[in-house]
Amino acid sequence: MKAVTSGQMRQIEKIAIEELGIPAIILMENAAIRVAEICLEALAGRVNCGAPAPPKVMISSEGTGIHADSASMSRNTAAYP
Repeated sequence: MKAVTSGQMRQIEKIAIEELGIPAIILMENAAIRVAEICLEALAGRVNCGAPAPPKVMISSEGTGIHADSASMSRNTAAYP
């Protein structure tokens, strides 16, 4: 995976949407799925305050103005056992 700046990501998204015809909602959902997978992989095997239950995760978009991304990440994280 290659890291890009926010400006580069905006350019990549613009090309994907305008030139390749990929709907923005599809880009957002795919990104949210991958973020959920990475978060859950990072938390795998951890315990919550000594209890056998997995740790709780809070996803927030406060201050970003991009609440649909947080909703998608929340939905995709909840979809995993």
